[in-house]
Amino acid sequence: MKTMIAFMVVLGFVVAFHGPTNAQSVGITWTGASKAQDTLAAALEAKLKSLSSNAVVEIVPVLPNIDALGPVISRFEEEKDALVGLRFPGSRFLSTNPPSKPTFVGIARPESTGVIENIEEPEGNITGVTAVLPLEVIAEVISALNPEATPLLIVGDSTHVNTQFYLESYEATCEALFIECTYVAGENLEAVAAELKEKAPQYGGVLLDQTALTVNGTETLLAAAGSTPVYGMNRGHATRGAIAAVASD
Repeated sequence: MKTMIAFMVVLGFVVAFHGPTNAQSVGITWTGASKAQDTLAAALEAKLKSLSSNAVVEIVPVLPNIDALGPVISRFEEEKDALVGLRFPGSRFLSTNPPSKPTFVGIARPESTGVIENIEEPEGNITGVTAVLPLEVIAEVISALNPEATPLLIVGDSTHVNTQFYLESYEATCEALFIECTYVAGENLEAVAAELKEKAPQYGGVLLDQTALTVNGTETLLAAAGSTPVYGMNRGHATRGAIAAVASD
């Protein structure tokens, strides 16, 4: 859930930096417009300043591309005690430009960008959080909510790293849980909605994965699913009409 994920990121950063480094000056940056990043940055700034009256937080938001990111991060490394790189491009940049200062990343799958190799024991000066829940946890909760939500049709964005992550493991996961699952993934909302409309009547439930395509298109996908119950992996799915959403807290 967005609110809870924001808290998780803030708490993770404070635990990572407040004690061992006593960071007084922090730089935060990301590329592209994102309400989630606006929320995270504001919450992080407020928390750091509540912990230390001397804390100085500089936020450089909504950079146009990864090329613009480089100079900002380089400046932060010279001027700040620690830095925060949010979203996929920030992690991608840091994967080829290892930071010399303690750095916090917030991304669905940090290891997918190459910024770290082992999510359990991050290397170098980098730590962070992931908001992706294992599919088995999500499927188990949905089964508990509605034992009739099987077979399960999972819907996603074929261009998004989150969908790619779940596509790698969903068959084995569903088999282990004795749930029949199928994944529908497309490059745009119209294509996904059309396939969902065709297939949804054959399924006991629909699960929208954690991508902007499914969150922003929840109402369209609900209409396409018809009478088939729809669940989600993001708070936005529930607030837009899905029966329930199973997300990080």
